[in-house]
Amino acid sequence: FVDATAQAGLGDFEPTNSSLYIDIDNDGDLDLVTFSPTGKLKLYRNTGNEHQHLQIELQDLKANRRGIGSKVYIHYADVLHQLREVKASGGYFSQDPAIVHFGLGAHTEVDRIEVRWSTGESTGFQGPFASQHRYRLTRR
Repeated sequence: FVDATAQAGLGDFEPTNSSLYIDIDNDGDLDLVTFSPTGKLKLYRNTGNEHQHLQIELQDLKANRRGIGSKVYIHYADVLHQLREVKASGGYFSQDPAIVHFGLGAHTEVDRIEVRWSTGESTGFQGPFASQHRYRLTRR
């Protein structure tokens, strides 16, 4: 490992009591926003990622609208899969967006998406789903 703190622009050691990861500039990589007890809000933009990604936003018209507590599984490259849970918060004084973000490395598509809704029901969506996009999946 190499200490790249200063090189990444994270050399500020001011206390921080909350943070969130969000794609603030819609370029596909997650940026970091922090808030200090002194009242300073800081944005650290991620500009170094050239890999593929996929974002999924749930719209649940049966239960909770944003799908909080639902689990999203993606399946790609025949044997690879990932899981993310839709959360409403990331920690003390933090609020995450209700969008799940998947890094795909060099893979350019996802074959299948499965959503296990907060109510326990499952819905499968057959792809392919191209990378570098945000998809909204709706349950009616």
